[in-house]
Amino acid sequence: FNYGTYAQMAAEIALAIQEQTDCKPYVICSKENEETIAAYKDKVVMLEMPKKGGVGLREALGGAVAIISGKKDESEQRFQ
Repeated sequence: FNYGTYAQMAAEIALAIQEQTDCKPYVICSKENEETIAAYKDKVVMLEMPKKGGVGLREALGGAVAIISGKKDESEQRFQ
């Protein structure tokens, strides 16, 4: 989840989905994607995830699933 082109593409698509549908999209990426996070964190929901192979990946994925399913508040894992 620390691939710059992935994060950029995910953010662009999430913004388009948010603007053109009633769906609530989520972007899940690592903090290493600083430019994309800075550009989109106030436009779409961006959840923090460790970089690929990083410590805590399983927990972060579980947290993202809980947020998307409405069982956990997104502020607990959202980029601020």
